[in-house]
Amino acid sequence: MRHSHWCEMKRTQIILLAGLVAVLLAGSFGVTQSSFIDQETSTDNALVIATSWIQIDAVSTGTDDDVTQLTVPHNTGSGNNRLMLISTYAKGGTLYNVSSVTYNGQPAQYVGRDSNGGNGIITEIWKLVAPTSGTYNVVVTWAGEHNYGCVVGVITFTGVNQTTPLGTAVTANGDSQLATVNVSSSTDELVFDATGQDNKDVTSDMTPGANQTQQWQVLSPSYAKGAASTEAGAATVTMSWSWTTDTEWAIVAVPVKPAP
Repeated sequence: MRHSHWCEMKRTQIILLAGLVAVLLAGSFGVTQSSFIDQETSTDNALVIATSWIQIDAVSTGTDDDVTQLTVPHNTGSGNNRLMLISTYAKGGTLYNVSSVTYNGQPAQYVGRDSNGGNGIITEIWKLVAPTSGTYNVVVTWAGEHNYGCVVGVITFTGVNQTTPLGTAVTANGDSQLATVNVSSSTDELVFDATGQDNKDVTSDMTPGANQTQQWQVLSPSYAKGAASTEAGAATVTMSWSWTTDTEWAIVAVPVKPAP
């Protein structure tokens, strides 16, 4: 009995000592019980955030000349919380503003536009929330027939807020070797830009800003050229493209918001 009691006392002392060591170690690293709970919660939140990250689903482009309508087939995946952005580029003034955009017969909504006016380049972005999965046609219709070429780019995303998919669009235009605009965003967003260029006298490619990922760069059969890129969100994101010869340009950029 005495030996059994002694063993039980030793076992209790060992358990208490182990607990004391754990507390001392936790204290040395600034860890408390509440922070253990917070850590577990943040891990769960990280998993939620990971499943709602904005991902690029698919990209399609098309170009033509002397047309009032351009059709671009696009294969939309089956991921959750989808968003489609359609970018259009044309040269020739307000006659070449887009009058409608559809995908599988669904009408897209206007987001933003800028141009140099006169006979300058026009860039527009249109959106469609929850586009149908599968391969269907994006049909862009302009107010007039193009004499200087047109370009259409289509991109679909997953993990996008279906109620408020976009933040505030920002636009700019100019006649120089650098197209640039600053976008208000946040770290959980993805910024998308569409930049059109009058390529008549330009011999170099368009170069996106350092942190941007080019999604397309397409030259029409004539002078209009269209490019697009994405960049991770931040408080302020600068979207820019550069080249080596002064020319007219117009840029539209907008932050894409993640699903909650």
